[in-house]
Amino acid sequence: MVVIGNLHDPRIVQQPDGEIFHTISLGRNLMQGYGANIAAADRWAILAYVRALQLSHLATLEEVPEGLRATPEVMPCL
Repeated sequence: MVVIGNLHDPRIVQQPDGEIFHTISLGRNLMQGYGANIAAADRWAILAYVRALQLSHLATLEEVPEGLRATPEVMPCL
């Protein structure tokens, strides 16, 4: 059975950036490496994007500065 990594899994969230960069570059298990196809600067940008996705998915409301919190819009009844 093949297990595909979930980027929101605490094990992956806690991995150092260098380990994730290494995985993007050289691959792991069934994932091919992309080091030959994607420039190093772009691989770091991919890592930054993954970290942003993790933060947006796992953050609590208390971690969002009050001035940046969205307020729910009230939908008019039709």
